[in-house]
Amino acid sequence: MSNSQFVKDIPVRVPPPPGKGGSSPEPPSEWDMGSDDLTGSEYVSAETNDIPSGHEDRVKYLQNILLLSQKWLDIFGGTNTREQINNNKLPDDMLQESQMKRSDYRIKVYSTLLGSSSMGWFATSSEEIVHKSFEVERSQFHLTLMKAVLEGIVGIKSMTQALEKVLTSITEMVSQTGHYSEDHTLWSLFNVCQWDSQAKDVKASLRFVAFQVTADVVEVTTGKSTMETVKMDLTYSQYEVSLIESEWDYYKPKLEEFLHEMGDKSIRDPTDGGEIPVD
Repeated sequence: MSNSQFVKDIPVRVPPPPGKGGSSPEPPSEWDMGSDDLTGSEYVSAETNDIPSGHEDRVKYLQNILLLSQKWLDIFGGTNTREQINNNKLPDDMLQESQMKRSDYRIKVYSTLLGSSSMGWFATSSEEIVHKSFEVERSQFHLTLMKAVLEGIVGIKSMTQALEKVLTSITEMVSQTGHYSEDHTLWSLFNVCQWDSQAKDVKASLRFVAFQVTADVVEVTTGKSTMETVKMDLTYSQYEVSLIESEWDYYKPKLEEFLHEMGDKSIRDPTDGGEIPVD
């Protein structure tokens, strides 16, 4: 997973898996976890539309596992952020740019942990990176940007408010200054329950998608007329980890004990993403 240029050199402290040794960190505050920051990240809960009726309790059970896993990510997003603020590598003011830098760093923490042995109850199942370039009329930039992002999460109901807010801020910056090269990362994590036709059971996974955008306004002259267009580069990454239930049975009591020790904090609930169509 790629990360913003502003945080790529800031280290991430990867904790051991729950119950595998090491002292517990100081509980982070909700502010450390990003409760007051403009964020480029969002959690979304969804399920495929081919799950037979009668499996509602199974879906609820799996979604709870995914929710506890998100709390683990948020806790260490907060502890790492606090550590890097104390190390003077992250700002502690509420300027918009400072908020986005902290948000970018937390996204880096989430990506790092999901790809590590720290969350030993998941295993990587797929990864994809796509790069797209566009040149559109300035008036069509916002619509084109949203459509390009939505293509990466086909089947998820609507744009989440947080993601929409960040995309709108990018559009406004391009409109006001003619330029956007902040290279911030927009990131969504989906709790997905899907039907496994071979196992005849519902399986769970975490799918996360990240977007990085740069854009410039360019004047194009054709004959006697001049038109402003926006050149845009979009990098889209998708990564999926699947739940290993046999491992979860081992980690569950240790994770729940840790979350209780940290105050069982939750700064956001997953947005309802509805059903994902299955061909």
